Amino acid sequence: MPVEQLTYWFSRLTQNSPFLFAVLDKNHHYLWVSQRYCEISGLDQSELVGKQDNEILGPTFYDALKPHYDCAFNGESTEARLSSTTASTTPASTSALHRCRAVNGSRRS
Repeated sequence: MPVEQLTYWFSRLTQNSPFLFAVLDKNHHYLWVSQRYCEISGLDQSELVGKQDNEILGPTFYDALKPHYDCAFNGESTEARLSSTTASTTPASTSALHRCRAVNGSRRS
């Protein structure tokens, strides 16, 4: 599925979700983020595109997610429950079950 179609449907499916959703490139830069990312970061979607979790959610949160991103880019499915205790520098509102899956060379979470 082309990124344009993926982002169209992701935005429709995730717009009211309390969870964080993103489509990332192979270098873990955001291609698309859900409204929840915007709310957590205080930035618009256009300001988030091209950035990474370590810039927005902090290096501790990114370090907790990176192994899952790597698995997803290797074609594996993985999930983890991340919380403020797992990644101590992140706000409690980012606590969630995190699933990673590769889609046409991009990763979705």
